Amino acid sequence: MRKTAIVLTILLLPLDVFGAEIIGPDVRLVNNEVSVTTGLLMDSKGIDELKKGISKEITFYIDLFRIWKIWPNEFIAGKKFVKTLRSDPIKREYTATSFDGATLIKKRFRDFDSMLEWTLSVKDLKLINTKDKYEGA
Repeated sequence: MRKTAIVLTILLLPLDVFGAEIIGPDVRLVNNEVSVTTGLLMDSKGIDELKKGISKEITFYIDLFRIWKIWPNEFIAGKKFVKTLRSDPIKREYTATSFDGATLIKKRFRDFDSMLEWTLSVKDLKLINTKDKYEGA
């Protein structure tokens, strides 16, 4: 039986989000499904800017690679999410969008913290089914 290592990388753009902290990632393999849970903790400067009405756009890249000892690492699967956060401090209205290339989700929030929680987290993302991908291997 051949042993392989799988690595998950997350890149967050824009790069001007200094002091942000990545939560996780937590990778699970259940019934041949690779699922990922991760998130981002914004720094206080970014949160203050959002509260003042400055919009933020964050791009999550969640990529799965196979590590080879001799060959270059092999890209297996990946997902990209563009999440946008907007706040109106006068109306106390908060909106967020999430776009994965195919589906656009728009939400309104009454609470700033609930907007952050929804926007800055990825929960149980089903990345790939390993049985379908490597059935013949």
